Amino acid sequence: MNSGKPKTKVLFLLPALTTGGAEKVLITLMNNLDRERYEPLFLSISDQGEIGRLIDENIKLQTLGVKLSVTALPKLYGHVKATRPDIIISTMAHMNFAVLLLKPFFKHTKFVVREAITPSFFRQKGKVKSAIISLLFKRLYPRADMVLSPTRLVFKEFEQELGLRLHNARLLPNSIGEQSIRADLQNPYTGDEKHQLKLVACGRLHQQKGFDRLIEALSTAKLQGDWRLDILGEGDQRQLLERQIESVGFSERIFLKGLVKNPENYFAYSDCVLMPSRYEGLPNVVLEALACGTPVIATASSGGISEIETVMKTDDLKVVQSMAEFAEKMCVLQPRFKETPELSLLPHEFERKGVLALFHSLLEDLA
Repeated sequence: MNSGKPKTKVLFLLPALTTGGAEKVLITLMNNLDRERYEPLFLSISDQGEIGRLIDENIKLQTLGVKLSVTALPKLYGHVKATRPDIIISTMAHMNFAVLLLKPFFKHTKFVVREAITPSFFRQKGKVKSAIISLLFKRLYPRADMVLSPTRLVFKEFEQELGLRLHNARLLPNSIGEQSIRADLQNPYTGDEKHQLKLVACGRLHQQKGFDRLIEALSTAKLQGDWRLDILGEGDQRQLLERQIESVGFSERIFLKGLVKNPENYFAYSDCVLMPSRYEGLPNVVLEALACGTPVIATASSGGISEIETVMKTDDLKVVQSMAEFAEKMCVLQPRFKETPELSLLPHEFERKGVLALFHSLLEDLA
């Protein structure tokens, strides 16, 4: 019980309400905050996106109604000054930079930032932009009271790429609510596709996710029997991918399904979930697929994927070093003809209860 002691106010910050792994992780942490000891507050800089539906109904959804930029800083400052949170938690580098610029003005507030993307990714932003981002990492992240990451790889790259050894680094794995994911699974395959080898990939239609190289690999692979691939997600590469699918003659095999409300249905009843990403943090899609009992093939470049593989008790997560090897692994897949989802393959290290206990322990450390 709280025994009359004022609750610690924790402000969770997102740059927008768009659907993504980082956004879902932050909202999950907020929704499961111990309400006896903490009062969760939420703010999104932009009001764009649909992920607000995941926020608990007893947490007020507030937005500044602007895009995250330098011009948004005065509004963000005003909101923090008005709410006076004891702890601020943000995620994604551009949001974290903005928050940490405000730290000198709020001496009694603890600042926690979460970083899930490896610093080497930012080299792709061009020489000048990459140099600016590297400088911001070096100058601002040491200011934080705590830097969270779901994978050791991020902290390793901070040291190797930037020469930045963070004294405030803490590991907090992504968590999966296995029971909630599996609670009401519905088979989305209701027609002739029941008899096909069913493959699924999920994520933004963006160069990061590697769907283009997955399609290329499928065009040369010799998969056994009849097969289909459903790609769940939306993004600015839709037209490019549509043209690529048509050019390789797979319009009747590869389907861009757009945003799907319950992707776990596809995970649970497919034969394999594919993760061809060029870079990641710790991919939620892999954890969700394993929780649904479905094997995964993933590229080694998919962030902390090897940290999941290390604690797997079966070989149902196959991590490959090249797209040629990816194709080889796909070629031996066989349809499972599932009538019901198979047992969970999720390692206990990523189960929600334990991760939330660690999160609350980290909050206590701040006090």
